Amino acid sequence: MTEAEKQALGIYEMICATSGDRPLSFNTVEQLKREMSYWKAKNPALIALRNSSPEVQLGFLNQSFEWLRAEARADRNIRVCQTLPEAIQIALELASKPLPPELTLRLLTEFRREFSMARVYFPFGQFLS
Repeated sequence: MTEAEKQALGIYEMICATSGDRPLSFNTVEQLKREMSYWKAKNPALIALRNSSPEVQLGFLNQSFEWLRAEARADRNIRVCQTLPEAIQIALELASKPLPPELTLRLLTEFRREFSMARVYFPFGQFLS
């Protein structure tokens, strides 16, 4: 495992540790937007991912399906299941373009083979853009 992949794993572990206080219920759409925006801006794992090097962001993407599979099981933590796709979106947004061909192939292959909830959680539309 490369140093970038180790750092990406650390960010994933931080997502698991810090998603417990993620807001889940709201009275209005405005409240949802306001509270989620605030929570995302203050979450240390998402901050770490935003501030990480391009190599760490690519390492995060490279391991993303493995983590989605781990979290999308029947006894899943819904807060982590909701935070992980947001982190993947951040990595997709910030990663250098075009993505390396081997990473693109890996993600497409994983998506094609996946039939669990991990497939539902993966932000495929943003991946394609």
